[in-house]
Amino acid sequence: MQYDQTVITPKGLIVHIRNGVASDGSAVLENFDLTHAETDYLLSYPDENHFDAEQESRYLEKKETSPNEIELIAFVDGKVAGTAGIDAIGAQYKVTHRAEFGISILKEY
Repeated sequence: MQYDQTVITPKGLIVHIRNGVASDGSAVLENFDLTHAETDYLLSYPDENHFDAEQESRYLEKKETSPNEIELIAFVDGKVAGTAGIDAIGAQYKVTHRAEFGISILKEY
């Protein structure tokens, strides 16, 4: 699934949202660490993340070519402001309709 759109928020903020690609790995990983340190309400803390930038790049590459999963990145002024993704729970026929949804946005946004 491919997505690429620019939106303007009610406060006039220009946000570019698109699929994550392999070259975004380092920036997305940095955003993960920041967003997960800002709150207790996300699934994990930054020190529980076992991905490095290369693994994050491979993850984004996999999502970019997936027919039923997606990882979106929101950019403000070229900076990763947040991410959102849909991950399939299983490949077996009886659970192909199930998915997990996650979203994280930097507090400043």
